[in-house]
Amino acid sequence: MGERREWYTLAVHLGLTIQEVQQKTTSSEFAEWKIVLEDEINERNILYHYLARLTYEVARSNPNIKAQSLRKLKVEHFKIKVGKQIKKKPAKIKSTTSSSKQMWLSVLGLSKHLNKK
Repeated sequence: MGERREWYTLAVHLGLTIQEVQQKTTSSEFAEWKIVLEDEINERNILYHYLARLTYEVARSNPNIKAQSLRKLKVEHFKIKVGKQIKKKPAKIKSTTSSSKQMWLSVLGLSKHLNKK
C-alpha cells in the first residue's frame, strides 16, 4: 500500500479527515497503525478464502449441478474480488460510412425499400 493510501485508510478507520489524522498522529504511531491495518486486511483475506471454500463445498453438494460442471468448479470462482478491477478495453472496430449506413438501414427496416429503387 502506498503511504497516501495508508493515511486515507487510517482516516476512514478513525472517522477523521486525512489532515486531522496527520496532525494528531506521530510517525511511530502511524507505523504501528500500518501494522494493525495490514493485520486486518490479512484477516479479511482469510475470511474471504474461508467463505469462498464454504460456498464451493455447498455448490459441489448441489445435486442439480452436472458432474461435468462440478469438475470445472474451483474455489477461486467463489472468492470475493476487492480493489480496483482492470477492465480490458474493447477492440476497436473499423467501420466505413457505407457499412454503418447499411447497418442502420437494416435495423430500421429500410434497407429493402432502398435496394428496390
